[in-house]
Amino acid sequence: MRIAQYIFFLIIFSFAFISCNNCRYGCENGFCQKSECNCYDWWEGDACERSVLSKYSGKYVGSENCEGVSLNISFEMNVDVLNPSILNTDIGYDIRFTDQTRFEVYLDSVGTDFVIGNGEMLLNRISFNLTKSDSVSSKTCLIEAIYVE
Repeated sequence: MRIAQYIFFLIIFSFAFISCNNCRYGCENGFCQKSECNCYDWWEGDACERSVLSKYSGKYVGSENCEGVSLNISFEMNVDVLNPSILNTDIGYDIRFTDQTRFEVYLDSVGTDFVIGNGEMLLNRISFNLTKSDSVSSKTCLIEAIYVE
């Protein structure tokens, strides 16, 4: 009889201990501690279900000015599926955030150019400086755009 009571209390204690660490909403991209989900870097929400950068995902319109030549541009940015600190653009630039507003543009091959730069997000605006180089020359560009959807 004593062994059965001991096993019963051990099982009850185990369930009580385990349930103390359960997170109310689950914990997708973090770890559960004292019934709260502690998010890994670049994740937020009650269950760490949302990328911090997801607020920047969407369509932008603005201008690209390269050494006095200005063009209207539009592009879309989305959070990289494999790395939540990166936004991918549909114009070929991969943007790696160093904090929640500042970023670097990956050295990336866009056509025959190599591109490197840095920039900043301010509310619904993005601004970044780029250096575009090919085997013959290089030029400096400024891209400024506003979130539209």
